[in-house]
Amino acid sequence: MKKEIVSVMMAACLFASLATGCGTANESETSSKSGSEAASVTSASEEAVGAVSKSGETTTDGERADLVLGATTGFFGAESLDVAYNWDGWIMSIYGISENLYRLDENIEPQPWIAESVETPDENTWVFTIRDGVTFSNGKTVDAKAVKACFERTYEKNERADSTLKIKSMEADGMKFTIVTPEPNPTLLNDLCDPLLGIYDATEEPDEELGVSCTGPYVATSFTAMTDVKMRANENYWGGAPKADTVELKIIDDQDALDMALANGEIDLIAQETANGASKFTDTSKYTTDTVTTTRANFLSFNLKTEGLDDLAVRQAINYCIDRGGYADVVYQGFATPCYGIYPDNLAFGGTDGLNLTVDSYDADKAKEILAFELTKMVHGEDEAKKAENTAKAIFTGGDSADMPGAVLTEDAFKDGVVDVITLVHQAGLASSRSEARRAVQQGGISVNGEKVTKIDASFAKDIFEGEGAVLKKGKKTFRKVTIS
Repeated sequence: MKKEIVSVMMAACLFASLATGCGTANESETSSKSGSEAASVTSASEEAVGAVSKSGETTTDGERADLVLGATTGFFGAESLDVAYNWDGWIMSIYGISENLYRLDENIEPQPWIAESVETPDENTWVFTIRDGVTFSNGKTVDAKAVKACFERTYEKNERADSTLKIKSMEADGMKFTIVTPEPNPTLLNDLCDPLLGIYDATEEPDEELGVSCTGPYVATSFTAMTDVKMRANENYWGGAPKADTVELKIIDDQDALDMALANGEIDLIAQETANGASKFTDTSKYTTDTVTTTRANFLSFNLKTEGLDDLAVRQAINYCIDRGGYADVVYQGFATPCYGIYPDNLAFGGTDGLNLTVDSYDADKAKEILAFELTKMVHGEDEAKKAENTAKAIFTGGDSADMPGAVLTEDAFKDGVVDVITLVHQAGLASSRSEARRAVQQGGISVNGEKVTKIDASFAKDIFEGEGAVLKKGKKTFRKVTIS
């Protein structure tokens, strides 16, 4: 049986929202919101087509084939085909229409693209050499003057540009494009990967329907805002002929309808499928699913205006009770990775190595310790709270504590050098009678030094009560440090 679709692309991640720059139309999927989205369609429109054809057959001879892709508004929805308008540069990068001076590679590191190299004569000056042979889709040459004009128009049209990359001045000389920043900017190359700074021909007014002329592998032939775009391969593309001659991208906002369109063959690929949707396409004889952990992440945030949440200890306790692994496995159905830092692990500056984290695991017992300390401090003062802190650890983690409530066994409690468990529990004050002590043992509620007592006739040698003594616990919260007189 032939496969019915090309691929189901999925972006997966957890806990933080980040944009480090954008990929271009023919890189593999990586992403913060910048990198992965552009890449997911790229795989579809170019790379994945060469691996799996529309019918599902492998092609090795470069034969061109039409490709129809579907996604929701958030992934394909543009209001225009003008890089400088609103957020449309992001979508045009996904389409494979626009490209940048630099792009992110699979390791989310900026690499030369329209610019082939850069020199930094001082910490504020960046001199880029524009790649020879790059043209806009209208046939005009891309040189430093064209890049400068493009940036000038974008900074005039879109107020986000200045916050994306602050520029003091720009100069163009042949193929040398110079940016001077008002202060040192070590992330400038990453900033240039932002799709807002995509390169287009600013010397021509944008076409009312088809927008600006860019440098990417595809050119729009028809466009309906937030609905549909049809494209053909850019005959002037500097990077070689794309493997799909014509591509159509459809916006289908109803997820069930989108999944149905894939199942019935109306589209060949879903870009950025949901975890729930992916469960419908597990038949590997018919469907191919590509997954990647992206730099897009989701945060849970505290509302500090809510009474109680303005207390640091309360926030820490709640944070310890958030099961990130559970969210990843259940809510995201395995298509996510738990994250305890601000930035995901797959970023060069991400992960938690070298950080002094307040919370680095799911630990409900630790939350109890924090709250026990704060409550004791409120009622009895900080000195008593510090004494009780070790006691709380003993209660919730089975640890020992010098401040644990004590009990002293007399010599007559021992027979032939041992004390039976019933006498031990009774004399330690954990039971009001021997019969109550017996029931506690029978119900499995007694432990000595962390070991549960399972036999009613258990006995303990005198030497374990010498020195620091032994920890006797009844249930989860009643305990004694037992010594001998």
